[in-house]
Amino acid sequence: MENNNIYQMYNHKTIDRKECIEIQLGRQKKKKFKDTSVFFSSESFIPLGQTIWNNFREYQPNSNVKISTNEWLKIIRGLNKLSELLQDSVYNEELLDLLRFKTEDQKNLYKSDFTSINKNIDNMIKSFITWIEPNLQDHDYITING
Repeated sequence: MENNNIYQMYNHKTIDRKECIEIQLGRQKKKKFKDTSVFFSSESFIPLGQTIWNNFREYQPNSNVKISTNEWLKIIRGLNKLSELLQDSVYNEELLDLLRFKTEDQKNLYKSDFTSINKNIDNMIKSFITWIEPNLQDHDYITING
């Protein structure tokens, strides 16, 4: 967590393939680095993963999870709630758990620069929602490949 600018969404050309999460359209079984997919670094996906798990308990990190459109709609509501919390200009200790900042170093870095970190995470969330909402109209499932 040394660079608070890690929170962004990537495409198949810009992602470091070593450690990434791929969100694919439809039911998939493995990473394929498709041009229709979006990608996140493993570290930047942690806040999204926590919100996904809070709204879809079958989600497991580092696995392939096929999620139906109806479940994604619940997850999007959770992401929108997180986005609202990230708008607050006052330090909120509750966000530490929602964003999965566990170590003292992570907590201290967050506390010292929470405004910038919140903005970066919020931008990533909004980009993801902008990508996924129209895709839900054409696909019954969207898969997370961890």
